[in-house]
Amino acid sequence: MARARASLFDILTSRGLVEGARILDLFAGSGALGIEALSRGAESVVFIERDRTAARVLRANVAASGFGERAAVMVQSSARALPFLARRGDVFDGAFIDPPYGTLWADRTLRELGLGELLREGGWVAVHHRRGEAPASIYATLVAFHQRRIGDAVMVLYRRGGHGQSGFFKVRNGAIAEKLQ
Repeated sequence: MARARASLFDILTSRGLVEGARILDLFAGSGALGIEALSRGAESVVFIERDRTAARVLRANVAASGFGERAAVMVQSSARALPFLARRGDVFDGAFIDPPYGTLWADRTLRELGLGELLREGGWVAVHHRRGEAPASIYATLVAFHQRRIGDAVMVLYRRGGHGQSGFFKVRNGAIAEKLQ
C-alpha cells in the first residue's frame, strides 16, 4: 500500500491537484491517504469511516499528525455520509475511494459522486481496487483519465467534467486507449 500511495501522490502532486484542495477520504481506515494529502498541502480533509474501532485509530492518527484543525472525521457509512454532505452544501476538489476488496462500494460510490454535486467541475477521484474488480471508465460526469497497476492492486483516477469534454481519456488495460470527443 505504501508503494501505491507514493505512486498516487506522485501523479496528483505533479498535476497540482493536492495543494490547497478540499478532499474527501471515503473508507478512510487509518487515514493514511488523507493525512498524506494534508502533509502535501491540502486545505482540508473530511474522513469517512463507518467502523468505530477504525475511526478511533483514525482520530488518534489525525491528532498525532498535527493536522486536527484541518480535518474532520465522520463515523458513518459512505452511503449515509455522501447525501448528508450534499445537503450541507459541501463541495470537494478531490476524493479518495479505498473500499474493502470484494465489495461493490467503489462502483456505488463512483456512481453517486458522478451524479451528484459533491465534486467541483474538474474535481478528481482516486479509486484503489483489486485487479479484476475494475470499475467502469465513465460514471455520468466522471471520466477515467489515468490507471496504474501496482502489484495486485490498481489505482484509477477520474476527473469530473462530463462526457466528451476535451482533456479526458478512455483507459483500457492500463493505458490511454482514446481521447474522448
